[in-house]
Amino acid sequence: MAGPTTSDATRTRVLAEPIVFERSKKSGSKKNRKPRMKDADKTQRYLYKAARRTVGAAERGLSRYDKARRSSARRRRDGAIIEIVPNIAHGMAAGSKRLAPLPLDLARAGLARQMTRRSVRASARMLNES
Repeated sequence: MAGPTTSDATRTRVLAEPIVFERSKKSGSKKNRKPRMKDADKTQRYLYKAARRTVGAAERGLSRYDKARRSSARRRRDGAIIEIVPNIAHGMAAGSKRLAPLPLDLARAGLARQMTRRSVRASARMLNES
């Protein structure tokens, strides 16, 4: 009988026991914020989102206008100048689509849930004291 082949030997050989690292999740939030600052942080995040949306809408509108302008210039000699109003309208329409949820973002920034709850609780406390 011949000995085990090299493929059989490598299948059964264990070089070392596997190393297992155990971690426990930390309880609580990773971000250490004062409770008073939660409202300001939420407001800041919503305002940032609104600003990003505005910039994205402007970029999309300008790129759409540029595409329409180049298309007009390709079709006619003075097409970019002759069709400036429709090209601007195309760009504004594309930008407006992206900008449509902006009022909702701004409303969320001003009326964060925690801010509303805390203001209602504070006013209820004031009414109970008097």
